[in-house]
Amino acid sequence: MAAHARGPRRRRRRRASRQSDSPAAQPREPTRHGPAPLAEGPGSRARGGAENIQYDYSTNSRGIATPVEITAVLFTELPVWPARASQPPAVRQEWDRMLAALRAHENRHVQIARSRLSAMETALRGLPAGDFAAAWEEQMTALREAQDAYDDETDHGQNEGVSLDLSVVPEETEDEE
Repeated sequence: MAAHARGPRRRRRRRASRQSDSPAAQPREPTRHGPAPLAEGPGSRARGGAENIQYDYSTNSRGIATPVEITAVLFTELPVWPARASQPPAVRQEWDRMLAALRAHENRHVQIARSRLSAMETALRGLPAGDFAAAWEEQMTALREAQDAYDDETDHGQNEGVSLDLSVVPEETEDEE
């Protein structure tokens, strides 16, 4: 008789921290003096990949894990600039260009996660149940390393256009300073 092993059900959670919605926690506008630092809070960060990664497997009469099913929540989170609509056309166009590059970068993180999760199922299928936990940790490490390598290769998207050209921001007048 085959045993069904739902546990130990492994869960990895990486949730966006939710900060205050106060004005101090909102993204600040860019100026000619340099990029505005992104504040913490909803809509102020970008990330993509997988979270809530879990596995489920059964063992056959020889104690071999088969089948193996991995589930995860794939996601892309992008920043929101509340004042975008009130900006000059050149500034909006630059924001949109950067946001498109950022979306492509974060979507690539999702593709990496999808590919690694599929490879994880293949690598874990057929293992003795006693080896499963250690192999799971190795596979999770490989997933993190693949994501980190992509960010290192692209300088977190900078080499793919994830940066703002602040030269499009209009000059401030003395009255505005």
